[in-house]
Amino acid sequence: MQQPPVTTPTRPVSDTPSRVSRLITLRAAILAAVCQVAVLFWVVRSEVTAKVWVSSWSISMPGIMLLLVFLMANARSRRRPFTPVELLSIYMVTSTTAAFAGYYFFQLLVVSMGAGRYWATPENEWARLWQYFPKWLWVEDAPGLAGLFQGQSPVAWSIWILPLAGWGLFVFGIYCLTLCLNLLLADSWIRRERLTFPMASIPLEMTGGTLFQSRVFWLAFLLPVVIQSFIALSYYFPTVPFKGLKGRDLIEHVQDPPWAVLRPIRMGLTPFMIGLAYLSPLDVSFSVWFFQWLQKGERFFALTLGWVDASDLGQRGEPGLNQQCVGAFLTMGLLILWRLIPSRSERRLQRETGQAAVSLWTVGIALALFAGLVVFLRVAGFKLFVAVALLTVYLLFVLVMSRVRAEAGFAWTYAPDRGVVSVPQLMPRIFGTGALGERNLAMIGFFYWFFWDLRFSVMPSQMEALKIGDSARIQRKQLVMLLVAAMLVAIVVSFFAVLRDSYHYGWESGKVFAGPRNAARLGYQKSLLWIDNPTLPESSDFVWAGVGGAMTLFLSFMRQRFVWWPFHPIGYVMAATNTSYSFWGYYFIAWVLKALVLRYGGMKLYRQSLPLAYGLIIGDIATQCGWSLFGSILDLPVYQFI
Repeated sequence: MQQPPVTTPTRPVSDTPSRVSRLITLRAAILAAVCQVAVLFWVVRSEVTAKVWVSSWSISMPGIMLLLVFLMANARSRRRPFTPVELLSIYMVTSTTAAFAGYYFFQLLVVSMGAGRYWATPENEWARLWQYFPKWLWVEDAPGLAGLFQGQSPVAWSIWILPLAGWGLFVFGIYCLTLCLNLLLADSWIRRERLTFPMASIPLEMTGGTLFQSRVFWLAFLLPVVIQSFIALSYYFPTVPFKGLKGRDLIEHVQDPPWAVLRPIRMGLTPFMIGLAYLSPLDVSFSVWFFQWLQKGERFFALTLGWVDASDLGQRGEPGLNQQCVGAFLTMGLLILWRLIPSRSERRLQRETGQAAVSLWTVGIALALFAGLVVFLRVAGFKLFVAVALLTVYLLFVLVMSRVRAEAGFAWTYAPDRGVVSVPQLMPRIFGTGALGERNLAMIGFFYWFFWDLRFSVMPSQMEALKIGDSARIQRKQLVMLLVAAMLVAIVVSFFAVLRDSYHYGWESGKVFAGPRNAARLGYQKSLLWIDNPTLPESSDFVWAGVGGAMTLFLSFMRQRFVWWPFHPIGYVMAATNTSYSFWGYYFIAWVLKALVLRYGGMKLYRQSLPLAYGLIIGDIATQCGWSLFGSILDLPVYQFI
């Protein structure tokens, strides 16, 4: 059942005479910038007002919608149609920057910066933390913050310019660093290992093939358009007899042991999630649902041994599942970095092609950026070892998330449980609160917004953009320059759009999504909890993390040595994350369908079935984006598709 990776001799990333590169024209850059700005405003208006969430998905919903619009324009006008490079430039720019304006990124940052001052009371004692915050990264002006929470007020720009410039510099630096890491990995992942890149395949198919000539595609496209639209209409007209397709816990009402320990068992039929799962390799799909149920078996076994108490039912505690996940993430991240070291033959080939000099320059820039970010954190108030640890763990986590996206194509990709073992929460568990001290504990809470929900990291999208550029033969240097410029634009425009709508609606009003408002409190609450309740390093965490790391090494070794080995390490690495809990059912459905297709029709039937998967994906995305635009333009509530 396994689909072994296809390997080819290593080729240089730089273009060769036999592979003529395409240039990104001025028109393409301007179109991409205009669309990017429009998308950022759309994301903010849709999400602040709790319409449809479009920024946290792995696939860029706004980017896919824009491609459809421009392709329809091409079909109607023959004078000067938009070229594939122009269309892909639009997609790559929007896909790598839409998350900047997302609800748990810059929206959360703005609320967090104001919450520490505006919501401080004698009861919550947040004022104890103020002395540790760098004045150039937070807002102290309480009168100027009133409009942020009460709404119907002009933006008090004067109090925001300096802290937003500081945060913008930090975000720009860290994403330039992830772009460098992606450039170092691109040759191996894209050309030698030939990873599937399900997300990148969708815009490539839309712009470069005969997808829209397929009747199967259009039938699959219309299926989610009709069903999801009727479901959305039932939100306004309850008499419309349609039920939702989104996933739910099948045993959510079970509260007593032993079966409650298996919660959650989530299943759903959201079309684009099934389509994305179908694009994943068979061994990955199998491993996703297999290790999810193996983990549930571990929970059941732990219950019989008395390791699971009543407070742990329906959670992800014993036997150290979260800690195993952390160990698996860190180990896989280190394996990815280890494989960056070229073999002797690869080094010789790189010297002959001139790629060695490019790699050295990229490594040098990456090291300089890492050092600069460490200095930034030191100036902000962190101890040196805490700054290095934060950045290192963060980079290893998002590195693994990039790999997972490149192989599995999850609809969204989580890091280890953000409620228990997120990057900031690992610091007290690893070092103990005493070794960190009050200032570092306060600063970890202050930076909580960035390290908390890593779905909004753009590193995976950057790698997918490099894959798209490579397949479309877009000149690598131009593409990198475009992505860097897009980040700068995104930082400025996102801050403007978020502040404008924040001061208009107000984060204490009933007109906004409560998520950022609630999440903004977490950092301050955690800091005081750590300060007032000193703890030692969690020794059991290291044991379980070691188990997770060892299991990841074993699975990676077996997969490298034996073609018949059916278990992919990604299934185990993601088993204790919200990703696997949410999507294992979709991957089980896709695995069954794909296995049957390959068994009885072979690769020919599988290729013929791909338009069906693309139709489900694109049709569902178009429907959700359409309702998001409808609600945003008319300022109406909209059915939540997730």
